[in-house]
Amino acid sequence: MSEKKKLIIPKGAGQIQQLGSGLRAKQTDTTTHFKKNCRYDYQPEICKDFYETGYCGYGENCKFIHDRSLTKSSLTLEREFEENRKHEAQKKTEELMKEQKEADEIKLQQEKEQKKETICPKCQKKYNEEKTPMIMKCGDWICSDCAIGCKKCPVCNNSTGGVFKAAKRKR
Repeated sequence: MSEKKKLIIPKGAGQIQQLGSGLRAKQTDTTTHFKKNCRYDYQPEICKDFYETGYCGYGENCKFIHDRSLTKSSLTLEREFEENRKHEAQKKTEELMKEQKEADEIKLQQEKEQKKETICPKCQKKYNEEKTPMIMKCGDWICSDCAIGCKKCPVCNNSTGGVFKAAKRKR
């Protein structure tokens, strides 16, 4: 047999040379006149007019592909627009909440500083000429009368070691 002729064996015959009981093998000629060739167009030239408007003036004679499969439907576009709008609104509210929280924290710190500078945490009396404010080792404020009698800070319970500084008051 030549290389051009091949035996086609029906299903169930397996690799057996002798076919036996009713099975036949047929000789066929394979052609060598053409080659199978596949071409994939990864960047197809799409008709711009047909893609954007759905109509092309050249009609069937247009050399470009009339394909609108890549376009999105109006429902899909609306859904994406709504999702983007919700996402942007959520970002804005998060930013506003973050700014508000920061402003509240700054305000609380200012109030604490102001309160720290006006009232003694132990005796709850305002500082004046007689009750001068003292700064403990830990940074908390206390009046001079209360500072002399305590060995620990009344605010944070840290040991003072008997070390105090006279506070400079803002006026």
